[in-house]
Amino acid sequence: MTDQPGAAVDVDRVSVRYGHALGLDTASLTVKPGIVTMVIGPNGAGKTTLLRAIAGFMSRADGRISAGQVKLDGTDITGLPPHSRVARGIRLIPERQKIFAHLTVRQNLQVLAGHRISSEDVAAVIERFPAIGRRLTSKAGTLSGGERQMLALTPAILTRPRLLLVDEMSLGLAPATAADAAAALASLQRQRGFTLLMVEQSRALTEIADHVIEMSLDGIAA
Repeated sequence: MTDQPGAAVDVDRVSVRYGHALGLDTASLTVKPGIVTMVIGPNGAGKTTLLRAIAGFMSRADGRISAGQVKLDGTDITGLPPHSRVARGIRLIPERQKIFAHLTVRQNLQVLAGHRISSEDVAAVIERFPAIGRRLTSKAGTLSGGERQMLALTPAILTRPRLLLVDEMSLGLAPATAADAAAALASLQRQRGFTLLMVEQSRALTEIADHVIEMSLDGIAA
Protein backbone atom coordinates (compact mmCIF):
# COMPACT_ATOMS: atom_id res chain seq x y z
CA MET A 1 0.00 0.00 0.00
CA THR A 2 1.47 3.34 -1.06
CA ASP A 3 1.55 6.29 1.30
CA GLN A 4 -0.52 9.29 0.24
CA PRO A 5 0.57 12.88 0.83
CA GLY A 6 -0.56 14.63 3.98
CA ALA A 7 -3.79 16.61 3.78
CA ALA A 8 -4.33 20.31 4.47
CA VAL A 9 -7.20 21.29 6.78
CA ASP A 10 -9.06 24.58 7.11
CA VAL A 11 -11.60 25.12 9.87
CA ASP A 12 -13.38 28.37 9.04
CA ARG A 13 -15.50 29.98 11.79
CA VAL A 14 -17.00 26.67 12.85
CA SER A 15 -19.59 26.55 15.62
CA VAL A 16 -20.84 23.29 17.10
CA ARG A 17 -23.96 22.81 19.18
CA TYR A 18 -24.96 19.88 21.38
CA GLY A 19 -28.70 20.36 21.56
CA HIS A 20 -29.08 23.92 22.88
CA ALA A 21 -25.53 24.06 24.33
CA LEU A 22 -22.67 25.68 22.41
CA GLY A 23 -19.65 23.32 22.28
CA LEU A 24 -17.48 25.37 19.93
CA ASP A 25 -17.87 29.02 19.02
CA THR A 26 -16.70 30.35 15.61
CA ALA A 27 -13.37 28.49 15.73
CA SER A 28 -10.89 28.96 12.89
CA LEU A 29 -7.80 26.85 12.35
CA THR A 30 -5.40 26.12 9.49
CA VAL A 31 -3.36 22.92 9.52
CA LYS A 32 -0.60 22.71 6.95
CA PRO A 33 -0.05 19.38 5.18
CA GLY A 34 2.63 16.92 6.21
CA ILE A 35 3.54 18.37 9.61
CA VAL A 36 2.71 17.85 13.29
CA THR A 37 0.32 20.46 14.69
CA MET A 38 -0.61 20.42 18.37
CA VAL A 39 -3.52 22.29 19.93
CA ILE A 40 -3.17 22.81 23.67
CA GLY A 41 -5.69 24.18 26.13
CA PRO A 42 -7.67 23.54 29.29
CA ASN A 43 -10.48 21.08 29.74
CA GLY A 44 -13.71 22.56 28.38
CA ALA A 45 -12.04 24.71 25.70
CA GLY A 46 -13.56 22.61 22.90
CA LYS A 47 -10.50 20.65 21.78
CA THR A 48 -12.32 17.32 21.46
CA THR A 49 -15.26 19.02 19.74
CA LEU A 50 -12.82 20.54 17.24
CA LEU A 51 -11.47 17.10 16.30
CA ARG A 52 -14.99 15.67 16.08
CA ALA A 53 -16.01 18.50 13.76
CA ILE A 54 -13.14 17.62 11.44
CA ALA A 55 -13.75 13.86 11.60
CA GLY A 56 -17.53 14.18 11.33
CA PHE A 57 -18.40 12.30 14.53
CA MET A 58 -20.95 14.78 15.84
CA SER A 59 -23.83 12.50 16.83
CA ARG A 60 -23.27 12.51 20.61
CA ALA A 61 -26.05 14.44 22.33
CA ASP A 62 -27.34 15.69 18.96
CA GLY A 63 -24.03 17.35 18.15
CA ARG A 64 -24.01 19.28 14.88
CA ILE A 65 -22.01 21.94 13.08
CA SER A 66 -24.32 24.95 13.18
CA ALA A 67 -22.10 27.41 11.30
CA GLY A 68 -18.87 27.59 9.33
CA GLN A 69 -17.00 25.17 7.10
CA VAL A 70 -14.45 22.38 7.36
CA LYS A 71 -12.28 21.98 4.26
CA LEU A 72 -9.87 19.21 3.29
CA ASP A 73 -7.39 20.28 0.62
CA GLY A 74 -9.71 23.15 -0.24
CA THR A 75 -12.83 20.99 -0.64
CA ASP A 76 -15.76 21.58 1.69
CA ILE A 77 -16.45 18.40 3.69
CA THR A 78 -18.72 19.97 6.32
CA GLY A 79 -21.80 17.98 5.33
CA LEU A 80 -20.07 14.65 4.69
CA PRO A 81 -20.76 11.69 7.02
CA PRO A 82 -17.82 10.10 8.89
CA HIS A 83 -17.40 7.16 6.50
CA SER A 84 -16.97 9.55 3.57
CA ARG A 85 -14.26 11.42 5.47
CA VAL A 86 -12.55 8.12 6.28
CA ALA A 87 -12.55 7.39 2.54
CA ARG A 88 -10.65 10.68 2.09
CA GLY A 89 -7.97 9.58 4.53
CA ILE A 90 -9.14 11.07 7.85
CA ARG A 91 -8.68 8.96 10.98
CA LEU A 92 -9.59 9.87 14.57
CA ILE A 93 -8.00 8.26 17.61
CA PRO A 94 -10.27 9.25 20.51
CA GLU A 95 -9.15 9.80 24.09
CA ARG A 96 -9.00 7.06 26.72
CA GLN A 97 -7.50 4.37 24.51
CA LYS A 98 -10.48 3.04 22.59
CA ILE A 99 -9.62 -0.65 22.26
CA PHE A 100 -11.56 -3.91 22.66
CA ALA A 101 -10.44 -5.34 26.00
CA HIS A 102 -12.04 -8.76 25.44
CA LEU A 103 -10.22 -9.35 22.13
CA THR A 104 -6.59 -10.35 21.68
CA VAL A 105 -4.06 -7.79 20.53
CA ARG A 106 -3.97 -9.40 17.08
CA GLN A 107 -7.77 -9.28 16.84
CA ASN A 108 -7.70 -5.62 17.86
CA LEU A 109 -5.22 -4.89 15.10
CA GLN A 110 -7.58 -6.46 12.56
CA VAL A 111 -10.60 -4.52 13.86
CA LEU A 112 -8.74 -1.21 14.05
CA ALA A 113 -7.38 -1.66 10.55
CA GLY A 114 -10.77 -2.60 9.13
CA HIS A 115 -9.34 -5.45 7.10
CA ARG A 116 -7.51 -8.75 7.52
CA ILE A 117 -3.96 -7.87 8.52
CA SER A 118 -1.02 -9.39 6.70
CA SER A 119 2.32 -10.55 8.06
CA GLU A 120 3.75 -7.32 6.61
CA ASP A 121 1.24 -5.30 8.66
CA VAL A 122 2.16 -7.17 11.84
CA ALA A 123 5.86 -6.67 11.16
CA ALA A 124 5.30 -2.92 10.76
CA VAL A 125 3.51 -2.77 14.12
CA ILE A 126 6.20 -4.81 15.87
CA GLU A 127 8.93 -2.60 14.44
CA ARG A 128 7.28 0.58 15.72
CA PHE A 129 5.82 -0.80 18.96
CA PRO A 130 7.85 -3.85 20.07
CA ALA A 131 5.90 -4.18 23.33
CA ILE A 132 2.72 -4.75 21.30
CA GLY A 133 4.44 -7.33 19.13
CA ARG A 134 5.28 -9.40 22.18
CA ARG A 135 1.63 -9.48 23.28
CA LEU A 136 -0.17 -10.45 20.06
CA THR A 137 -2.01 -13.39 21.63
CA SER A 138 -2.80 -11.62 24.93
CA LYS A 139 -6.19 -10.12 25.75
CA ALA A 140 -5.99 -6.37 25.23
CA GLY A 141 -7.52 -5.85 28.66
CA THR A 142 -4.34 -7.22 30.26
CA LEU A 143 -2.09 -4.57 28.66
CA SER A 144 -0.59 -1.70 30.62
CA GLY A 145 -1.83 1.83 30.03
CA GLY A 146 1.12 2.60 27.77
CA GLU A 147 0.67 -0.60 25.79
CA ARG A 148 -3.03 0.14 25.34
CA GLN A 149 -2.23 3.58 23.98
CA MET A 150 0.29 2.13 21.55
CA LEU A 151 -2.33 -0.38 20.41
CA ALA A 152 -4.80 2.47 19.89
CA LEU A 153 -2.21 4.23 17.72
CA THR A 154 -1.85 1.30 15.31
CA PRO A 155 -4.37 2.71 12.77
CA ALA A 156 -1.62 5.21 11.95
CA ILE A 157 0.42 2.27 10.72
CA LEU A 158 -2.23 -0.05 9.33
CA THR A 159 -4.57 2.35 7.53
CA ARG A 160 -1.97 4.84 6.25
CA PRO A 161 -4.03 7.99 6.84
CA ARG A 162 -3.60 11.36 5.15
CA LEU A 163 -4.82 13.16 8.28
CA LEU A 164 -4.51 11.61 11.73
CA LEU A 165 -6.40 13.26 14.60
CA VAL A 166 -5.26 12.25 18.11
CA ASP A 167 -7.28 13.29 21.15
CA GLU A 168 -5.26 13.69 24.38
CA MET A 169 -2.91 10.76 23.90
CA SER A 170 -1.21 11.43 27.25
CA LEU A 171 -4.42 11.15 29.29
CA GLY A 172 -3.91 8.73 32.18
CA LEU A 173 -0.33 7.86 31.22
CA ALA A 174 2.87 8.41 33.16
CA PRO A 175 4.87 11.30 31.65
CA ALA A 176 7.69 9.04 30.42
CA THR A 177 5.24 6.60 28.83
CA ALA A 178 3.36 9.41 27.11
CA ALA A 179 6.64 10.89 25.84
CA ASP A 180 7.73 7.52 24.40
CA ALA A 181 4.41 7.02 22.60
CA ALA A 182 4.48 10.57 21.24
CA ALA A 183 8.05 10.15 19.99
CA ALA A 184 7.12 6.91 18.21
CA LEU A 185 4.13 8.59 16.58
CA ALA A 186 6.18 11.62 15.51
CA SER A 187 8.82 9.32 14.02
CA LEU A 188 6.13 7.50 12.05
CA GLN A 189 4.74 10.82 10.83
CA ARG A 190 8.15 11.93 9.57
CA GLN A 191 8.65 8.61 7.80
CA ARG A 192 5.25 8.55 6.08
CA GLY A 193 4.44 12.23 5.69
CA PHE A 194 0.83 12.26 6.83
CA THR A 195 -0.63 15.29 8.58
CA LEU A 196 -0.85 14.87 12.34
CA LEU A 197 -3.17 17.03 14.46
CA MET A 198 -3.03 16.38 18.20
CA VAL A 199 -4.80 18.00 21.12
CA GLU A 200 -3.42 18.05 24.66
CA GLN A 201 -4.15 19.90 27.89
CA SER A 202 -0.52 20.76 28.68
CA ARG A 203 2.72 21.64 26.91
CA ALA A 204 4.39 18.39 27.99
CA LEU A 205 4.53 16.90 24.47
CA THR A 206 4.92 20.07 22.39
CA GLU A 207 8.55 19.32 21.56
CA ILE A 208 7.39 16.85 18.90
CA ALA A 209 5.21 19.49 17.19
CA ASP A 210 6.15 21.67 14.23
CA HIS A 211 3.39 24.12 15.11
CA VAL A 212 1.64 24.74 18.44
CA ILE A 213 -1.74 26.48 18.76
CA GLU A 214 -3.25 27.59 22.06
CA MET A 215 -6.96 27.16 22.66
CA SER A 216 -8.56 28.86 25.64
CA LEU A 217 -12.09 29.09 26.94
CA ASP A 218 -12.33 32.26 24.84
CA GLY A 219 -11.18 30.74 21.53
CA ILE A 220 -8.10 29.83 19.48
CA ALA A 221 -4.85 31.82 19.29
CA ALA A 222 -2.07 30.72 16.90
